[in-house]
Amino acid sequence: MSNGVLDDKLKIRIGRASALFGQLCKVLKSNVSFKTKLRIYNAAVIPTLLYGSETWATTQTEEKKLGVFDNRCRRRILGIMWFHHVRNTEVRERTGQTQRLSSSRAEGYDGLGMSAEWVQNGFLNHF
Repeated sequence: MSNGVLDDKLKIRIGRASALFGQLCKVLKSNVSFKTKLRIYNAAVIPTLLYGSETWATTQTEEKKLGVFDNRCRRRILGIMWFHHVRNTEVRERTGQTQRLSSSRAEGYDGLGMSAEWVQNGFLNHF
């Protein structure tokens, strides 16, 4: 797969995951526990972002784009603003993410045992 085609696919995946994350903002702003917010993020947004990624031969630039999106979402879940100056390693520690997203992708990220169907079948309708 040429780099241009992969770059286009990556933009589409990030766009779809970003749109889904935007839809989840209502839930993320509610009184749902932090643990539940992370589970929803890991069950819905990450699989959307990484769909088909097992076949991607990514460069460091593309891996960085995936990581930037993931860190931006996690910071938003934690309520960390740009002026707080919190390092990405600390964000990963606070959210219990032990490795970078690119490492997870290589190992087949499972969304903490929750499937995207769980979210699509109405769990979010309760909020």
